[in-house]
Amino acid sequence: FDSFPETKQTMIENLKQIRLLSDMGNRLDDIGFVFIDYPEYSSEFLCEQEKELIGFNLRYHPIQAKKEWLQEKAIPLLSELAEKSERDVVFAAALIGKRKIKTKKQEEMAFLEFGDMVDRVSGVLFPEKYQLYKNDLDNHSLWIVEGKLEKRNQDWQVVVRRLRSL
Repeated sequence: FDSFPETKQTMIENLKQIRLLSDMGNRLDDIGFVFIDYPEYSSEFLCEQEKELIGFNLRYHPIQAKKEWLQEKAIPLLSELAEKSERDVVFAAALIGKRKIKTKKQEEMAFLEFGDMVDRVSGVLFPEKYQLYKNDLDNHSLWIVEGKLEKRNQDWQVVVRRLRSL
């Protein structure tokens, strides 16, 4: 759809009229059909629709709307981290999964999953940090994540020290 000259909203809003004309045997070129123009849908709407249609975000990831601001602030996306090695990291990503558990001491903590358009990484919020952020951890919310990247069981995970909402 990105290669069409009209916006997605223009195409969808005109679809009923196009179908009607087509069902009557008319070719749009022959009758000089003119689209009624509509502005493009918001990026949030496109993101929701893509997620609903195909089950994940391929083109309209929620972080796309913040990409320019992140570049100005020199904050990389998760997939733009220069290298994966055990070190302190700061990156931007969407929270795409959360699993709350209780420790042996009955303290709440959480295992998180962060992602951008390309990459994903697991995260862990230990009880002290979980208490700070637990009310704000909505799936698909955008975060600047600060923590220590570690290799655990052949997979990378970040031990979260700080989260800043985008």
